[in-house]
Amino acid sequence: MLIAAIYCGLWLLTFLFGVPQVRSAALKHAEIDALYHQMPPGTQRVSATIYPNYSCRVVVYAPFIVCVTLDVYTAGELAYGTTGLYFWCGFMKEIGGTLDWIT
Repeated sequence: MLIAAIYCGLWLLTFLFGVPQVRSAALKHAEIDALYHQMPPGTQRVSATIYPNYSCRVVVYAPFIVCVTLDVYTAGELAYGTTGLYFWCGFMKEIGGTLDWIT
């Protein structure tokens, strides 16, 4: 029972502190700034010809393991989606990532 409580506590710690840090770093790496409008994850591209959009989904799979899925639609022809897997323990290190799609 104690092990389960420690495991859940570490998971919660990762969720509360790791998710915002990893999300912020992923958006910075993708050069997402104030000109981009956030869409809920899973929605289709909305008015990307008028302004750039992005959606970001962050999931904690286990303590210290954070996954970021990012879809970016620029105001031009470029659009892409990436997935990154990070180890977070107060600091973060990317341990895997893919370019899922690009147009």
